[in-house]
Amino acid sequence: MRWLLILGLAFAISKAQQHSSTQLSIMYGGAWKGPHAEQNVLDAVALGYRAFDTANVYAASYNETAMGVALERAVAAGLRRDELFVQTKFTPGVAKSPASGCVDGPWDPSVCMFDKNADLATQVRQSAQTSLAHLRVGQLDSLVLHESRQSWQDLLLIWRTLEELHREGKAARIGLSHIHDANMFRRLLGVAKIKPSFVQHPIFAYNGWDREIRMICREHGIVFQAYSLNHPENDFVYQTEAVQQIARRLDRTPQQVIVAMTKRLGLLPLVGPQDSIFQAQAIGAAEHLPDLLTESEVHTLENIGSVAGGVVSSDGRAKVRGSDRSTDGTLQGDDARASFTVTNQLSSDIYMAWQTPDHSHMRTEKGMHADADRIVAGGTRNTNTFHRHGFYFWDAVDGNAAPLYREGADKRWVRRARVNGFLRSKLQSGEGSPLDIVIDNSFKVVVVNLGRGGDIEVFFAGNDTGVDKLTSLGTAKGSGGSLDINTLDGQTLVYKDTSGTSKWARVRRSDGDPQLLTVGMNSLKMDNYDRDARDGEL
Repeated sequence: MRWLLILGLAFAISKAQQHSSTQLSIMYGGAWKGPHAEQNVLDAVALGYRAFDTANVYAASYNETAMGVALERAVAAGLRRDELFVQTKFTPGVAKSPASGCVDGPWDPSVCMFDKNADLATQVRQSAQTSLAHLRVGQLDSLVLHESRQSWQDLLLIWRTLEELHREGKAARIGLSHIHDANMFRRLLGVAKIKPSFVQHPIFAYNGWDREIRMICREHGIVFQAYSLNHPENDFVYQTEAVQQIARRLDRTPQQVIVAMTKRLGLLPLVGPQDSIFQAQAIGAAEHLPDLLTESEVHTLENIGSVAGGVVSSDGRAKVRGSDRSTDGTLQGDDARASFTVTNQLSSDIYMAWQTPDHSHMRTEKGMHADADRIVAGGTRNTNTFHRHGFYFWDAVDGNAAPLYREGADKRWVRRARVNGFLRSKLQSGEGSPLDIVIDNSFKVVVVNLGRGGDIEVFFAGNDTGVDKLTSLGTAKGSGGSLDINTLDGQTLVYKDTSGTSKWARVRRSDGDPQLLTVGMNSLKMDNYDRDARDGEL
């Protein structure tokens, strides 16, 4: 089975190469993927991502080894090593965390990223050594200091060691993350023998997307890697009238608009969705949307934390951090509370589990989800929760652990859902909440058009590929547009481009819910790499 997957990935890569632009148009981050990092990275590769970021810490947070395996598989499937950009980070002090698994006594590089009792310069070197082994590469394309918040003496010592690693050829480029003190940043630039190639920062609307550090990077020709675009502190951004108006004009998601904005500001977007649908929408936005934003729109987006049409969500419930007392950009207090009802309309039982949050001890200890609850056939479950909380649903026959990120014939149905507290309950009596979930035999397919050309129309063709019974389901606009479809297991979808060329795909419930169908790449990529074998021309 594994060789079939590699062949399928090779075909997806060959087609993705036709639409992929420069190596650093967008970067995929491996944070908090845990044991699923390999599958997530393979999804990203097949969609055209070529730049990847990770860190040498404990596996529940970042998993260098899984990323290394994935990229090795990508090379085996046909990518050249020089087509990939691999970046990792040295994280001071991480070996002393209980989660690291590093034990007292002599250093074992197969277990611990560096000797927690060694001097700081030795730790930097040991971390680079183990990163090269984990990632299965002879040279790191970039090695970044994770959390640049040390004393000046320690910061300078780490930087001098990174410079040595660069001169020795172990790291082609070196950089910084979380260098939030502008004076310290300028001081380091003043004494650096080798200038940082990159600065990696979370960016937030409240301070103009880290305007001060951005300007220093621009002044010195340093690439600013921007992440945390979907952080809770930016929640209000996607709900502002200004962003939603731009999204409506472009017929794209608000999230895609902000990815495009980062490109127009000269930044490198660093995204990390586990969902391949969001991966596809992000790369589509980075490669196709920036030039579609007007100068006026870019100005509005850059200053969305202070301009008219920004500052506050359209419903008034979320405001930019600091605009009012205790506001932090997202829903708070009672506004963050949410409830929904799950109805199981299947003839068999299902499990439901709360997704453990990123950056939490629970994620480290329990994995991707908490203990599961069983919902019997025909039963219901009422849940009180909070905005942004995620949930998994799966067939009880597969056991009480969600069958996540499996490949090929081992794949099983899993439904993913995230609570959006901005969706208000319907006012009409008896209609329930827009957050309510019904589990039945249907599932969602999201079509994402990654072609640079025109729109692609999607049709339902029943359980065969005959062209005389096609029913139009809608259009996925070119350059990253999407179309949502509800369908059933085994049904056939046909998609036609503007030239009249048609292809078809037979969908499977086991591929997940929702699942991705990419079009416009001259190939089909649906959630995994064996799917291309089921694609055909009419």
